[in-house]
Amino acid sequence: MKRRLIVVVIVQSAEDMYRWYAFLSRGRATRDSLALALTTPHARREGEVWYGFGWFLRLGADGAVDQISHTGSDGVFFAAFVWRPRDKTFFYLVSNSGEKGGAELASDILARLRAN
Repeated sequence: MKRRLIVVVIVQSAEDMYRWYAFLSRGRATRDSLALALTTPHARREGEVWYGFGWFLRLGADGAVDQISHTGSDGVFFAAFVWRPRDKTFFYLVSNSGEKGGAELASDILARLRAN
């Protein structure tokens, strides 16, 4: 009998999301078949942005993954999980300012991180 892993996320705390990041970022986790499938580019979205299984992946000029992210919104609440493996940066943003406001804030944070 095959095992199945079903992950359903309804509401997670910042601590829970940090634990998920910690799992994905550990060396052995990136060799795990689930983590590897999530963080491997499978389909090109546009330009240097690809889609893994459930994650958006931004590739650098050398083809390596620069950023792994996922966002979600219900129109009121917005959440963004962003991991930049090269510079070991992770942030999890949750906002109640709507999708547009939350996405603008996440984009501003990313622009500032890229500038440093």
